[in-house]
Amino acid sequence: MNKVNVGIIGAGNMGEAIIKGLQARKDFSVYIYEKNKARVRKISKQYGVTENTLKQLTNTCNIIIICVKPQDVDSLILDIKEQVNTKQLLISIAAGITTKHLEKGMGKKVAVVRVMPNLPGLIGQGVSAFCLGKNASAKHYKVTGEIFQAMGEILKVKENKMDAITAISGSGPGFYAYFINAMQEAAFEIGLSKEDAKFLAVNAAAGTANMLLKTKIDPAFMVKRVASPGGTTEAGLKELDKAKVKFSVKKTLKAAQKRAKELSK
Repeated sequence: MNKVNVGIIGAGNMGEAIIKGLQARKDFSVYIYEKNKARVRKISKQYGVTENTLKQLTNTCNIIIICVKPQDVDSLILDIKEQVNTKQLLISIAAGITTKHLEKGMGKKVAVVRVMPNLPGLIGQGVSAFCLGKNASAKHYKVTGEIFQAMGEILKVKENKMDAITAISGSGPGFYAYFINAMQEAAFEIGLSKEDAKFLAVNAAAGTANMLLKTKIDPAFMVKRVASPGGTTEAGLKELDKAKVKFSVKKTLKAAQKRAKELSK
């Protein structure tokens, strides 16, 4: 079986998650380009992947994955557009950068796929939502799914949903970690050690998430199931309602979605 050569441009957290996911796969060979030399040495040594120049990568790889910051995408496209051909697949995980913008930048009929992964992909428990550009076909859908399933779950969507997905799935791990950290700090303040506070806060979150996934019950139903009338959970929920936490969560996601739209090109 011929291996598919995958080139990853940018080896930050998400680039590393993709490298880690593909590294164990026998049907993919991974090549990387990263400006930060200390970072590229670390990644190359840790995962046994090949470091390249941009030209080497674009000339070698069937699939090119852009893992740079949104503000760096346009300059990168200028650097690679002459080397990339219409037989290659271009995948971008840059928040807010549309398939249309990438297609226009390339100036030729290159197949483009836009993906929004998230950080838990580093441990194989991420979610990657993706949409196809106008030149992408069923085979590009299939291979994109194979790449990102190595990081966890996948979800194909329409592109007009990507900003909302960025808010809840891309940014969501940061929001959940913020809440868990608040629980941890509060647990310490009411008498637990820092170690026990962290252990209990993190495992309460993980156990709740896994229970919701496995039982498929509605989160609102689980709230009622835990909150006995006149009990401790009900007392705490009253404080959350007083503080309008649900309203704040909705504002949080809307702010993240707004920022994703502002980044859109």
